[in-house]
Amino acid sequence: MKTAYEVRHTIVQDDEDQLNHFAEMIREQKPYLLELEKEVGKIGYGTVEVKLEVRAGAVEKMCFFNSKNWLRPKSGHIDTA
Repeated sequence: MKTAYEVRHTIVQDDEDQLNHFAEMIREQKPYLLELEKEVGKIGYGTVEVKLEVRAGAVEKMCFFNSKNWLRPKSGHIDTA
């Protein structure tokens, strides 16, 4: 019979194996998701429109359209910039 430590270690190892398998699958089959995440990280704030070109059910190309918005200051707002 396994000890509680051995059971916990087995569960943790299985979870790590599943995460590694998932990460490998993303890198190989859906690399565009990683690039999308990078682009979102670069923007930080604003709007990103993405155009995807798909062939045979797979994303072949992404085009990013980034924009920053300007909003009219609300009445009573003092612009300190």
